[in-house]
Amino acid sequence: MVEINTLGKCSIKVNGKIIPGNAGKAKKLWKLLNLLILNINKIVPIQTIIESLEFDGGSEISSKTVFNLVFRLKSIFSAGNKSTEYITFSNNGYILNADDNLWVDIYAMEEYYNKAMAAYCSESEKINFLENIVQLYDGEYLLKMFDDFYTITAVHHYDHMFISAVNTLAELYFSREEYEKLFKICNKAMMLKPIEESVYLWMIMGLSRTGETVRAITLCETYFNILYKEMNIPASDQMQNIYTELKNNVGLFAVNLKSANAYKTGNFYNIIFCNLEKFNDICRYELNQLERDDNRKGTFGVLISINDKKGGLPSNNLLYKAKEKLYESCVRTIRKSDIFADYSSYQFIVLLTNVKSKNYSIIMERLKKYFYEHCDLKGVFINYEADALTNNWLENINSF
Repeated sequence: MVEINTLGKCSIKVNGKIIPGNAGKAKKLWKLLNLLILNINKIVPIQTIIESLEFDGGSEISSKTVFNLVFRLKSIFSAGNKSTEYITFSNNGYILNADDNLWVDIYAMEEYYNKAMAAYCSESEKINFLENIVQLYDGEYLLKMFDDFYTITAVHHYDHMFISAVNTLAELYFSREEYEKLFKICNKAMMLKPIEESVYLWMIMGLSRTGETVRAITLCETYFNILYKEMNIPASDQMQNIYTELKNNVGLFAVNLKSANAYKTGNFYNIIFCNLEKFNDICRYELNQLERDDNRKGTFGVLISINDKKGGLPSNNLLYKAKEKLYESCVRTIRKSDIFADYSSYQFIVLLTNVKSKNYSIIMERLKKYFYEHCDLKGVFINYEADALTNNWLENINSF
């Protein structure tokens, strides 16, 4: 039995044992195998193989070189069993013959996809076939092995098949309200294809449907940052509209005041989580109050950040969970006269009003204690930076 993996992880397994060897050093062997795999049961002329091997420069390739490579490949496949002929010679070319004992991941992927998209396929069968595709795909076809004319079409073909499978499966999970399964496949797709907008949209819709609006907003911002850094382009109008709607919904839901003008009298009804625009409005009001009342206690702005042990950011999966716990920690520990807002994908910003300078740290340490007692994520830490509320502080915060 010969098993060939080409999607992300390139390996050859014979009778259950992986053939040792560095894939990079076997570059020519994989180029040959690539041509044979993509032309199963078809003759690949020796001249075509030579052209492929010479594509990225280097020494001149002869037909003898091709013969030696084919011999090596046949030796690997046979594993001492000369009766098995996976590769044969015909009309001045070589053929990879289909066989029940020859398994290639892209062949299995094609078969699952065709069955899933067949008109007679039931919903449960479709889900099963699509799940198999998502499980099989671990990265681009022959990832980083080489990039020449003969593989570009295959790379795009299997990328498209994977994304199509994810989107179809996500739609089915969404309609069946199987959100944990939806999040699982979307997380894998976002890791492998970090700029594929359709996957982010399904994840965001799932988060919004399950009430995790903060995570949905954070995911939008993460996607915007990736697009800007990787391609220096804005997101689509659809994504930007969804982001705006989410932010507006959070503001309408979370700013829980006695009346529309309640904050003007400092009469807060409850702990407030609001959008950044409303946070700035309240900060400006507090600045006016401080200027008018010399006896008023201090007001502090606090930026709370989530980090890993090296001061960087945790993985996306850990970051989402940590931010949920940090949100809960803010709600449970800061006072009813205080507010906080979503500042970035890994930060909340808090306004502590009418507090003595020595007491703001007590409030924040209480928050940290709650977070660590209720967050079981290893390697995730929080820290905070606090400053007295001033016009300069507010301008600096809004400049980022």
